[in-house]
Amino acid sequence: MLCAHCRQHDNLMDAPGAGAAGGIAFGLMVAANARLLPGFDLVGAWLDLAPRLAAADLIITGEGRFDDSSLSGKGPGAVAARALALGKPVRVFAGQISAVAAPAGLQLHAITPPGMPLAQALSTAPDLLAAAIRQHC
Repeated sequence: MLCAHCRQHDNLMDAPGAGAAGGIAFGLMVAANARLLPGFDLVGAWLDLAPRLAAADLIITGEGRFDDSSLSGKGPGAVAARALALGKPVRVFAGQISAVAAPAGLQLHAITPPGMPLAQALSTAPDLLAAAIRQHC
């Protein structure tokens, strides 16, 4: 049974982000009237990303490993989705590529040669990235 104060905020218990791992978020929503936003929306607003994407001729993004989870809310996937929605060409450069559900128009490029040990790939990442960009852009 909920106390009167908690019943007043009962609808917040079902808010996205306020679940089992969202104890702090729920507390802030109740105590400080905080509002939860997807992280990418907040960062995108800080970076003024929408007009930058609209003005760009080519979007390049990446991460260490680009997989299907990258397309489900992570920053590089969100950048790619928004750029593709604007009709922009998008290239993703990543240490490894394992995405199988990439949307049409998304060009994926692995920068690490097959079989290269992780320590070597990390220590030579700038050179590997530069070579991949020269090859694909």
